[in-house]
Amino acid sequence: MNVRTTFLSLILLLTLLGCTPLATQATRATPATTAASQFVTATLLSSPIPTATPTLEKTLPPPPTATPQPAATATPAPEETDTIRQLAQIQLPNRDLNDLARRFKGVLPATPATPVARPFTLGDTDVFWVLDSSAKPPRQFQITTTLLYRTEHSYWWVQDGFAVPEADIAASAREFEDNIYPTDRQFFGSEWSPGVDNDVRIHIVMGNVPGVAGYYSAANEYSQAAVDYSNQREMFLINLKAIQPGQRQFNSVLAHEFQHMIHWNLDPNEDTWVNEGLSELAKFLTGYGQSGFVSTYLQNPDLQLTSWGQEDHTRRANYGGSYLFALYLYNRFGSEMIHRLVEQPENGIAGIEKTLQALGYSISFDQLFADFIISNYLNDPLLAEGQWGYAVDEINLPAPQLAESHTTFPVEVEGEVQQYGVDYIELAANVPLSVAFSGPITAPLLNNKAHSGDYQWYSNRGDNSNTTLSRSFDLRHLSEATLKFWAWYDIEPDWDYAYVTVSTDGGATWDILPATSTTSTNPSGNAYGPGFTGASGEWIQETVDLSPYAGQEILLRFAAAKPKSIRCS
Repeated sequence: MNVRTTFLSLILLLTLLGCTPLATQATRATPATTAASQFVTATLLSSPIPTATPTLEKTLPPPPTATPQPAATATPAPEETDTIRQLAQIQLPNRDLNDLARRFKGVLPATPATPVARPFTLGDTDVFWVLDSSAKPPRQFQITTTLLYRTEHSYWWVQDGFAVPEADIAASAREFEDNIYPTDRQFFGSEWSPGVDNDVRIHIVMGNVPGVAGYYSAANEYSQAAVDYSNQREMFLINLKAIQPGQRQFNSVLAHEFQHMIHWNLDPNEDTWVNEGLSELAKFLTGYGQSGFVSTYLQNPDLQLTSWGQEDHTRRANYGGSYLFALYLYNRFGSEMIHRLVEQPENGIAGIEKTLQALGYSISFDQLFADFIISNYLNDPLLAEGQWGYAVDEINLPAPQLAESHTTFPVEVEGEVQQYGVDYIELAANVPLSVAFSGPITAPLLNNKAHSGDYQWYSNRGDNSNTTLSRSFDLRHLSEATLKFWAWYDIEPDWDYAYVTVSTDGGATWDILPATSTTSTNPSGNAYGPGFTGASGEWIQETVDLSPYAGQEILLRFAAAKPKSIRCS
């Protein structure tokens, strides 16, 4: 699965050439952090404690209490505190494709009509859009299929030209009906049903689905009036060149993807790391065993848990870490925690903390993460009232990879560690040790500085979200107008897009305007018009012609639409 990481930073030269902003629409910029790094550099100093009779002790840190005492830290500057507070409180708006179609395409009524369910019978044929996410750039193509099996909650389609034994389809269909469907719903909640097609059955389409074992795409939950390549039904696409019905792996993929379908219905813009972890947990809860990616993560523990990058070589470890954390939540707090987390509208760290608070727990995410990484090393559920281990029979954790091991002291260790990553450093001594740690208490948010001054606008990053920056301008006394601004963007190429848009009807509809660096190519079908995609690598000055709107009052908007609505196995 390709993770689509998107952000857009803007420095606006609000001397829009020839334009006068309305004074009542003044806005305030949010302070930006300084130069970027994904790492924190720290120094660890260990030295023996003088003692008359040295003894060997195994000392474990105490478990967190209901009212933990904060450690002494430096006090951030007021502007830093304000930025951190604002970012922590932001709840990103969902990317509603019906709303975007109304705004950008001028189609769809406010309340779309409910379709009449189509009665499919065995032997029917149908054509489906398939996404080839492995192609560069991605592409959409169609396949013709035949309906070979049907249950109370599912249709089973096979692409023409593929020979699949009906007994194997029947076996997986019964497994889905009797185990996967009720179990996923029990732990995570319900999919949208009867859904966009007004049919309670989920379509399982098998055939040539390149690059993945299978995927769920939320785009199929919309009509084709909103999404050109939508199949207009709740469905999974499964690659018969990778897995076959009747196999354990095939069934586990269905369990994984069904959690994504449920999660989209209840919290459509959940962070990738939480969503994927819960889908791997779904495989465990439906009886398909521990995620095969756990050992990869424990061999690479200095990997950020809370944000996935775009690097393919870390993907398996990302899955393993997210699954292990989801399993830890389930093991420690139970199934109610998992169910409420999926329903929680806030995402990522904030969503986890809000869910725990609703259940009566006062533990912070930082404390929880500390317990999690201790559990991965000790894995002893008898310690700290079960907080430092997994009381799960099926789990057998390999030892995490040590970053360093030392037997002579004093010793000084200097290195880097990722945010919410971990370095395990072994200090093997036969005397008590004194350990001192020195490192920064904050980390940069972005890998840039403001183009000028101390401020920049930041679109934020998030899955299936739509963030905007809007302002009114009065062009009534102008015959021509030009917008100039500086932009720095890092947007998943050909998947995510950012736009410059103008509205002349108070925001009901919007025109998307070309800028210096925008593109009109749209291989994935996600773009609504000329947009920014890819990585700028630096601040770039952009120019947009606003002359067609001279003589009018307009709304000008920067919009960052971040899909991440495709979930792959």
